[in-house]
Amino acid sequence: MILKAYWTVLVIVFIGLTVYFNISTLLVVDEEKNLAVKPLVLPVKKIMAYSFNKQIELDGKEFVCENRFSKNNASGLNEAKFWSKVADMEVYVTSVTLDERLEPYSYLRIVGAMKGSWNATLYCQISTNDDNVRIIKSTVTPIWYEKWDMNDNNTYYNPVLISCRLPGFINSSKPTSVALSKNPCQSSHKYLEIAKPKVIRKLNFTLCVKPLNFAQDISGHLVEWIEMSRILGAQYFHIFVQNVTKSTRRLLKWYKHRYPNMINLEDFSPVDSCNSCTKRNYLQQTWQRRRYEVVTYNKCFYSNLNSQFIVPLDVDEIIVPKSVRTWQDLVQNRGNYSSLIIQNVYFFARSKNRFNRPFFLNENRRNKVPNQKGENGKSFISTKNTLTVFNHYALQLLRPGVIKDYYFMQFTDAQLNHYKASCNSEIFPECAKYLSSPTIIDDIISRYKNEFYLRYHKVLNRMKNDGINIF
Repeated sequence: MILKAYWTVLVIVFIGLTVYFNISTLLVVDEEKNLAVKPLVLPVKKIMAYSFNKQIELDGKEFVCENRFSKNNASGLNEAKFWSKVADMEVYVTSVTLDERLEPYSYLRIVGAMKGSWNATLYCQISTNDDNVRIIKSTVTPIWYEKWDMNDNNTYYNPVLISCRLPGFINSSKPTSVALSKNPCQSSHKYLEIAKPKVIRKLNFTLCVKPLNFAQDISGHLVEWIEMSRILGAQYFHIFVQNVTKSTRRLLKWYKHRYPNMINLEDFSPVDSCNSCTKRNYLQQTWQRRRYEVVTYNKCFYSNLNSQFIVPLDVDEIIVPKSVRTWQDLVQNRGNYSSLIIQNVYFFARSKNRFNRPFFLNENRRNKVPNQKGENGKSFISTKNTLTVFNHYALQLLRPGVIKDYYFMQFTDAQLNHYKASCNSEIFPECAKYLSSPTIIDDIISRYKNEFYLRYHKVLNRMKNDGINIF
């Protein structure tokens, strides 16, 4: 009996242990399954955050030279020219801006162009207000995708962003200018001054306009475009000017004089005198012009970091809200993106003299089908989240892996009215499709008609009183 009871106890213990280990095993397996799925989000974020922080550390590598030198023997930057050439290099600089968006780190952002490809290292010699020079290895970021013209073997002036992470400064020491060199301890004779913001107040929307190049007078058109843009939400216009008529330039200067806190005009010129342009084919000239446009958009971007969004718009484009009335209403609660992209739709102009009369409210026939998402759209580009930009949206993010890239606005919420006489099939092969597609009447912009004409005629009367008559 005792033996039987003993075996009974052993059997019960065995069964209990078996159940315990099976349950434990199941729990461990379930936990491992959960760990295989749930923690994936956090490690990815940690890895990206680590890489981002590591990159910042690498950006800040500082050099100490035995032959200390100062800025005393250096000449200043000629502000009358768009470009400043770096000595002994095919590197051309157009702006230097202080960027404090990645607190506690600060950068000098240098927008420029380099001839051909670039593989060498550049060093930033940062001069301070107490006449010291700190030397940092730079980070060179191309602002161009090779796939855009991947079969083109021509040599171009390519847009770049050169970043110099600032070292820690003691007491009241502050950076004032920077020089670039191939050798960290090479004495430089041209320092580029750090630009001071032209507008200090915080803004919502700044429009960046690529170099204007029009043989015809577009004065009347510009008044219409500027005033309609102001109604929708534009607060500041950074306009680059290349080749325009005297009347157009006079109109722009009038706006600058009348509204000094609303418009910045900047003359643009190519790097070279372009004496060989007649020998270049049309496509080659076009691709170089596109690169210059990217330079100006990035100069505008870094000149206007005080604005919540910059918007790269042409003067034949207007972003029209549909579900709300203004741009500010449109961008509310859209999340933490670098670009809020608006879908393009063509209004092919019926009038040949569209620049000589108000036409936004008269040209109301557009393509029935808008362009595909991402095709010729324009964006509200967040200055908080973006490193570089190009004609349509943000190109590189300020915090990769931390913020989102882009958000496509629904066509029911907004559209990009793009008024064109035609389009270039060499650059945009889909042109033929849009030129021949069915059209419909679209007068969504007419809901701003009354407000527009009040502004428009008020401005025309002011101009007339100042002795300017554009018609």
